[in-house]
Amino acid sequence: MRGIWSRGMLVGLLVVAIVLVAACAPATEPTPGTAAPNPEASKVYVLKMQALAAPGEMWRMEPLQQRLTEMSKGRLKIKAFSSGEIVPTVEILDAVASGVLDMGWFCGAYVSDKIPIAAVEFGLPFSWTDVGLDVYNIFWERGLLDLVREAYGEHGVYYVGPVHTAPYSLLAKTEARGIEDLRKMKIRSTGITAKALNNAGIPTVYVPVEETYVALATGTIDGVVYGGAGDYRDTKFYEVAKYYYRPPIMASSTCNVLVNMDVWNSLPSDLQAILVYGTSDYSQWMAFNYLDFEYQALEEMGKQGLKVVTLPDETVAELVEAALPLWDEVAASSPRAAKGVEIVKDWFRTKGVIE
Repeated sequence: MRGIWSRGMLVGLLVVAIVLVAACAPATEPTPGTAAPNPEASKVYVLKMQALAAPGEMWRMEPLQQRLTEMSKGRLKIKAFSSGEIVPTVEILDAVASGVLDMGWFCGAYVSDKIPIAAVEFGLPFSWTDVGLDVYNIFWERGLLDLVREAYGEHGVYYVGPVHTAPYSLLAKTEARGIEDLRKMKIRSTGITAKALNNAGIPTVYVPVEETYVALATGTIDGVVYGGAGDYRDTKFYEVAKYYYRPPIMASSTCNVLVNMDVWNSLPSDLQAILVYGTSDYSQWMAFNYLDFEYQALEEMGKQGLKVVTLPDETVAELVEAALPLWDEVAASSPRAAKGVEIVKDWFRTKGVIE
């Protein structure tokens, strides 16, 4: 099995290191016959980024901001905004493409209708099972990253890289003991996850994250699939929905970092490399720390009445059975999506999960 850092990534990091060492070398006085210093080497780029995260979750953006600033020696800075501050969450992709935003911390689940492979990028239902390992191998080692970059590039943005996020779990106002109880709920969900629930006979509706708390509190919805325990603590959804369900639909959902294509092309090559490898490093940090966030949040919310519900095996089996046909449905949506689904299937064949 390959190590967690691929040869390609190590070479890339070496390039970044060489660039940074060169950038930090002592300045010398120009002498006759030598080129003048390049003013671009000291230019500071401040990029405006909106995340889909609610205000209480914005602390998760800080490690990315810090990494990029430190790696660039202060030449690359990110000014971050929470969901809905500048544009509605579902419009982040278009806002980045048009230049309203320089960057977006986004999620393919919101745009799988216009970018079919985004459903694969986000995570096919019940696909990611090993936080970190699955996404790393499928994106970086097996070619999904190139396909996703091509697709997003057609929409005027550069796909910097995937970002691990929380388990994708259900939080609800009532306790369900089986599939029939779930079918009595109306669940806030998005993209292919909503389709998987619909296939199982569970009604869904889309509600922006910034409106979800009120929707739960007023009974407009009965539950939400948005993230993991840490997300539900930070958004305070647990105050109005006291039942957290296991197992998750996915061990980790996958979001992304996007940059306006003109902004990307304007960046010096060393800052482009720093953005890519800084995002990759940040994603690994998220993967390795989210389980800790999960346990801490469950302990904290448990003291305030949250109950963990483990669905019966037969209910999980019904949910999986309803979800798996969607893999082939996504594959049929475009030739590029078909290649992406096959990459995922091939990885799970290698793991022995499917035949």
